[in-house]
Amino acid sequence: MSMISKKCKIIAFASFAAVFFFSMASCGSNQTSDVSLYSPRQMAEVVVASQTDIPDLIPLTPADGLFPQYLSSNYLLEAGDFRDGVVCYAFGVEASEIAILLLGESVSMKTVTDAFADYIERRTSALTGYVPDQADLVERGVIVTHGSYAALFICGDTSGAESAFLSCFGADPPGLPAGVFGEPPASAVPSPDVGGPDGGPDEDGRGAAAPDPSEHDPGGAPVDNGEGQAAASGAPEPDAGATADDPGPADAGDDDPKLPASPSGAPEPDDDGASSASPPSPTGVPVTSPAPEAGAAGAAEPGAGETDVGEPAATSEPPIVDDPYDPASVLAAWRTGDSSSLSDKNRAILEACRNVIGEVISPGMTEYDMELAIHDWIVRGASYDTEANNNSPNAKPSPDHDNPYGLLFNKKAICSGYTSTFQLFMDMLGVECITVNGFARDLQTDHAWNMVRLDGEWYFVDVTWDDPSSYPAGHISHDYFNVTSRHMRDTRHIWDEASFPVATATAYAYRP
Repeated sequence: MSMISKKCKIIAFASFAAVFFFSMASCGSNQTSDVSLYSPRQMAEVVVASQTDIPDLIPLTPADGLFPQYLSSNYLLEAGDFRDGVVCYAFGVEASEIAILLLGESVSMKTVTDAFADYIERRTSALTGYVPDQADLVERGVIVTHGSYAALFICGDTSGAESAFLSCFGADPPGLPAGVFGEPPASAVPSPDVGGPDGGPDEDGRGAAAPDPSEHDPGGAPVDNGEGQAAASGAPEPDAGATADDPGPADAGDDDPKLPASPSGAPEPDDDGASSASPPSPTGVPVTSPAPEAGAAGAAEPGAGETDVGEPAATSEPPIVDDPYDPASVLAAWRTGDSSSLSDKNRAILEACRNVIGEVISPGMTEYDMELAIHDWIVRGASYDTEANNNSPNAKPSPDHDNPYGLLFNKKAICSGYTSTFQLFMDMLGVECITVNGFARDLQTDHAWNMVRLDGEWYFVDVTWDDPSSYPAGHISHDYFNVTSRHMRDTRHIWDEASFPVATATAYAYRP
C-alpha cells in the first residue's frame, strides 16, 4: 500500500468551495467550473509563468510519443486513463516538474494522487545525498486537485503554482503568457474545445506535439532512478541503465574540469571491437614493473599533517567491449605482478590503479593516510553520473558507471562505481575494507558504501555522498569519511545492521 509523505501537501478543492472562491473575486462574473477553457498544456504555461526562478522545461502531451512512456516509467500510470494531460520536466538532474492530468472515467482521483505522492517519495530518495538541493525541492512538492484535474507542482514557489492553476478555471481565465517553453507566443484566445472528451490537440495547435526532447538533451535509453547494489566483495551488480557494449557518443564528461582532458593514443580496435594491444595506463606511460608492496610507492612524501592527493591522472579510454569487471582477477594480478590473463578492460583498470597509487601513496604512510589519499583522489577526480537520475526518456547514463572502469576512464560513477573503486584500492593497499549494501532514505532506493577497519575499530565511509553534484568542482567533502553507525543512521542510511560491524570509534574521524 502506498504511503503519502507527511511533507507531501495534497490540496483538494471541493466544487462548492471553489465556486465560493471565484464568486467572491468578482461578484459572480468569474464563476468557476470543473472544466477549464484551457488545455492542460496551456494551464502549465500559466503555472510556469507564475514562477520567478524555474529552469527551462520540456513539455510532453498525449500527441508526443514519449508522453505514455514518461507516465508509465515515472508515475506508474497509464496514458490511456487520461483524457488529456501535460508533463513538463527539466533538463538533466534539475528536479523542477509540472504535471497536469485530466482524468478519464477509468481511473480514480485517489489512484492518481497516490501515484504522485509515491513519485515524490521515490524521486526524493533517488536524489538524496547526490543532489541535496534538488532532493529538498522535490520533497516540498505539492499535489493539487480540482474537478477531474490532478496536478503535481515541483518548483520553487508551489503556492504561486497552485494559485495560477486554480485561476485557469472559470469564465475569465488569465491571458496566456508568451513563449513559456521557448516557442512562438501563444494565442491569447483559448480554443473552445480544449479539455474535451477526446483529449486531442487544440485547433490552434497549442496541444500539438512538444519539441523533440532529443534537441535538448542527448539521446539514450530510459534508466531506472535507483542505484545498483555492489556485491559484498566490492563487485557491483550490473546496472540496468548502462550497457558495456553500447557506449554511444563520446561522454561529455571529457570536459569535466575535475580531470584533465584524456590524451590521444588509445589502441586502435580490431574489426571485432577488441583492442589489439594492451590499453595504456591513465598517465599514458606503459607500466611493466611488478605491483609494489602496499605503501611502497615512490612518490614524494607530503608534509606533516597533509595528504597530497596530487593531480588526478589523465586517462586514455580503451574501446568499450562486452568485458565485465572482475575484481578478484584484478586483485590477483596486482599481487602477483602478472596481468597476462586479464581482459583488456580489467588490465586497463589494474594499470590505472597502479598509476594512481604511484602518484598519491608515499612510503611511510599509515593506513589512515592511504585511505584519506584515495578517498580524496576519487572525490576530486570523479563526478556523480547525474544522467542516472535524469527523468528524461532520452537520458544517457555513462557506460560502466557502476564499476571502476567508468570512474577511472569516463570520470563518471554511481554509488556502486564509487564503492567498488574504493574497495579495490583498499584491497590493493592492504587496508581492511568491506562493502555495505543498503538503502538511501527509505527502502525504495538502493545505495552502497564502505567500511574500513583501522587499529581494530570499524568506520563507515560513503565516498559517493562526499561528492554531491551540487558542490563546485574541486571541492572535497569529508562529511561521510570515517563516521559512526549513529551518524549513518542520522543521515538516512539504512542497512541490515545485524550483518555488519558496529562503528562507534572516533579516533580516525576526519580532522582538517
